[in-house]
Amino acid sequence: MNSPTIDLRTATPHEAEMLLGRAALTPTLAALVARERALLAIVDGEPSALAIYSGDERSVEVHAIAVARESRGRGVARALVEALRGSETRSVRALVSVAPQEFAPMYGVLGSPGEVYCGYTLSLPTPDSLAAQLDGAGTLAVRPIQRNTDLRDLLELDALAGRPRDPALHEALHASAQGLLFARSDGESAAYLYVFPDGEIGPGAATSAAVLGDAILYALARLRSRGRDLARVRVPAASERLAWLLRRCGGSIVELSVLLGDGPEARALGLPLCGMLRGEPAGRSSAW
Repeated sequence: MNSPTIDLRTATPHEAEMLLGRAALTPTLAALVARERALLAIVDGEPSALAIYSGDERSVEVHAIAVARESRGRGVARALVEALRGSETRSVRALVSVAPQEFAPMYGVLGSPGEVYCGYTLSLPTPDSLAAQLDGAGTLAVRPIQRNTDLRDLLELDALAGRPRDPALHEALHASAQGLLFARSDGESAAYLYVFPDGEIGPGAATSAAVLGDAILYALARLRSRGRDLARVRVPAASERLAWLLRRCGGSIVELSVLLGDGPEARALGLPLCGMLRGEPAGRSSAW
């Protein structure tokens, strides 16, 4: 069989619905399509494949991929993935709502399944709702993390939460995310949280689950102020407690996914962006 002629362009909402199916076009996927995060492959003049994605210059995550039946087995999915990769330094992974063994439609073009993470995509509360919740969020003061002067407090919160003290992790996070440090009225550090420009939040640690919930609330407000209406949190295992905290902050969980692939782990930081929401050692601390 001759290699097909494949042209690539941004998909329209109608084309995304046609290829993926109305039932499979979740609110999250529809929002990404509206943001022109859907790549369409035109094979011999016909719209034949679609990849819906998010990411930045370091990594891309494919949220959905579909290939028309008559175009399968012709390298179209691989062409989409390679176009998204763009360069050898950009990793491409897949977020799917099924178990890894059911991930056959990708034809192995992303590599074998990597470590599995559950991810929550949130629809953010309205600005008015966020403002009302922030008014009742307690007496926490928040400011940007200062890399040098605040490192000791960050490591103390990590240790309190049962996480290894790792200055290099905070150094790497500081380079690509906005760090927020939360303090009580007595000036004592109570929590930290990282907020990424692409809508990811975490990792973070706090002296209690309640304080961590307040920190998440501030993070959602920060993303909303940047024009975002979706946020994403990843954890290595399903966590009812994390889901409870997110709902407490007014977010609506619109998608739960599984992260697959052989790409470098979470911007090569050595840890996932959001580690598992831990229990509270000695009844005091929470982290994810």
